[in-house]
Amino acid sequence: MKQRERQERSKNGIIEAAFEEFAEKGYDAATMDGICLHGISKGMLYHYFSNKDELFMTCLGIVFTGLQSYIEEHKQSIRIEPAFEAIKSYYMLMEDYFQLHPRQRPLFVNAVLKPPRQLADDISKLREPIKRLNRSFMNGVISKGNMRDGTDREYIASYLQIIEVYFWDMVSQFYSGDGDDKATMLFRAEKLLDMLLFGVLRS
Repeated sequence: MKQRERQERSKNGIIEAAFEEFAEKGYDAATMDGICLHGISKGMLYHYFSNKDELFMTCLGIVFTGLQSYIEEHKQSIRIEPAFEAIKSYYMLMEDYFQLHPRQRPLFVNAVLKPPRQLADDISKLREPIKRLNRSFMNGVISKGNMRDGTDREYIASYLQIIEVYFWDMVSQFYSGDGDDKATMLFRAEKLLDMLLFGVLRS
């Protein structure tokens, strides 16, 4: 094995251990010593990464790049009409991705809902390509959709982006059924999305 291949393998092993540590404990409780408990020597760890922030951002780069690629690959298959089905299908892309990469979900939620203060600006920049994808898709849906009278399309777009950020955390809080299969979880997500888009009270 060539030296470059050995170095890449060692670095990937550290990143795998970091994903385990961050997914299990979250950014605040995770430590470099804790990452070493996943079979990584301290000397090797600090050879490639100087601190926890650098390692966390490396992991987030993998999460956001992977999620962006998945959305770009699969969003073409979504019809933008009717609006509810389009928005639901788009939100489900994120869930489909995290079903394939479950260890990445806790890092995404941590970064989006409770970013470390010193990393907030860097995380925002890292998320920007996904945010642009979301805006582009939602604007397309809004332009074709039958919006309620008196609503402003820019406000609608902003609202949909806010929902996207918090939606899956809301689903997990709304329904606490541990061990639900994907079909059950998606059904519950659809019900919550219906309430968020159409309200709960008769006019």
